[in-house]
Amino acid sequence: MAGAIQPRLVRQRHAELLSRIDNLDHRALAGLHKTTERARLTFDPRAARLMGSVGQALERKRTQFVRLAPRLSPQPLRAELRQLQGQLGPLTQRLALAPDRITVERRQKLEQLEKLLKTLSYHSVLARGYALVQDEAGDVVSGASGLKPGDALKLTFADGEVGANVAGAPPLKRKTPRSPSDDGSQESLF
Repeated sequence: MAGAIQPRLVRQRHAELLSRIDNLDHRALAGLHKTTERARLTFDPRAARLMGSVGQALERKRTQFVRLAPRLSPQPLRAELRQLQGQLGPLTQRLALAPDRITVERRQKLEQLEKLLKTLSYHSVLARGYALVQDEAGDVVSGASGLKPGDALKLTFADGEVGANVAGAPPLKRKTPRSPSDDGSQESLF
């Protein structure tokens, strides 16, 4: 009898387990359906909004492209290139003439500077009758106060140079005559 009870218990236990598996399977399937339905309910509106926003974004990009498409054409670039080539012609001519013009302008400027140099040079002063006086060291002597009798000098004139020696003292200054004295008829302003 113990041998017959055991298979019946096994079958009963097997039936309970199958029932439990079916129950769990049914519950799991129901839970899966609920979870899927909840996900679908949240997904569907989002998907619809996403599709709408993708469509809107695509339409915005299409509008921008349609607006920019004429500028992407090579025709405006070709027109601008022709215009710039037209401007290049006169510039090329000016560039070809520039070296000659610059040479003439610089030559004129050099001639002006040469004239200015001649007028400011001490040689033009010498040509007017003045002389350049230098001491033995070659320094310019600009006054008699630093000279003493016997000092050697070099005098440069417009037509050449000569040596000279200081002889004697410098000339005395002349006294300036005094104005006649007042006879008292005019009052002093001071």
